[in-house]
Amino acid sequence: MRKSPRVSAESFFNGALILIALFIIYESLRMGFGSLKKPGSGLFVIFCGSALLILNGSLLIRKSGKRVHSIFKAGEGKKFFAIIIPFFAWILLVHALGYVVVTFLATLSLAKILNLPGWRNPVLLAFGTALSCYVLFDLLLYLDLPRGILG
Repeated sequence: MRKSPRVSAESFFNGALILIALFIIYESLRMGFGSLKKPGSGLFVIFCGSALLILNGSLLIRKSGKRVHSIFKAGEGKKFFAIIIPFFAWILLVHALGYVVVTFLATLSLAKILNLPGWRNPVLLAFGTALSCYVLFDLLLYLDLPRGILG
């Protein structure tokens, strides 16, 4: 007797993302595309929905017929969840400490979580990221970034 195939959590998640992509495409059709000279609000949304549909559809098709594997190797799950923490901390602290300070701290912590060796390289990376984001968004694009403790 033949066993029924088991659905892995990854396949279930890919299927759920396909349903979300179809909903996004449906909603983008309702928004309208506009024209090439004046694009409507649905144009970018349909590109995002289509990309989500194509990528998750290809993952789902590629995974069918193969043995179910874990998405994490031993010990990688902890690192994955540790990477998420600086992003949540950035969101929570950006208004209190300021955009530049929090971007520096988040980039530094991500560099250390991803095992960038030593301290000089992670600090230089974090400083360069914070400085370039400040120059691009505040000085060149005139966006009002949260100042926090910097006033």
